[in-house]
Amino acid sequence: MSLKCLSINGKSVIRWLTISILLASFGIPANADMFKPGKSDQIRMGEQAAKDVLREKKLATGPKADALQRISTKLLENLPDKQKKDWKWNFYLIQSKEVNAFALPGGSIFIYTGLSDKMDNDNQMAAVVGHEMAHVYKEHWANMVADATKRELGLAIILGLTKAGSTWQTIAGGIDTLMILSYSRKDEDQADESGLLNMCRAGFDTTGMVQLFEILKKAGGDASSIELLRSHPDTKARIKKTQERIEKLKKSTDCTLGTSKK
Repeated sequence: MSLKCLSINGKSVIRWLTISILLASFGIPANADMFKPGKSDQIRMGEQAAKDVLREKKLATGPKADALQRISTKLLENLPDKQKKDWKWNFYLIQSKEVNAFALPGGSIFIYTGLSDKMDNDNQMAAVVGHEMAHVYKEHWANMVADATKRELGLAIILGLTKAGSTWQTIAGGIDTLMILSYSRKDEDQADESGLLNMCRAGFDTTGMVQLFEILKKAGGDASSIELLRSHPDTKARIKKTQERIEKLKKSTDCTLGTSKK
């Protein structure tokens, strides 16, 4: 949902950029994946960022924290093997009044008590966790880094910064600004769609996602008033689209709709 600051491994980016510049010098198009952090890089950077978050924030304990672990385990058990095994999953409940949740690349997911305290059933929590898990395995952060790197590289070339060291200086500055960026609305919509499927496969009642959006709508009023909603699609539109997706899932063989009301 919202995204925290993460810096990219300098050596890896220099390697990607050096190869790209060499290819460009011979007129060979660069592969977009060349600029994208690999899964091991995402896990390593996410783990470091998670340590930073845990140093600054206090973990919550009690029934809500236990529920998060139980719900997350159920969601994980029902993920396709590749999505489950390729990432290092960890789930944390943070003591904070902020109505927010976010996923770090690699698999660390944080839910704030300001959000969890507004929920009254497992299905709503599953909607949040399922959405954040989708951000991880869809590699939204890594794709955003790749796009930002390519934009910065293009600017560097235009300015005549042809040396790898100078180019890296420019790119590094651009990537550092990711702390103030958020996922695109396209990414958020994709996470809504995949998160709903995650819920469905695990046997949760998918109407919990609609309930979640109603909670956010009530909590936020004006969407700009809480961080979690600022970069997200219009809440009314999300509700409508989610309801349409639920109807499609009822006719789909992708999963069996859950009926749990816990």
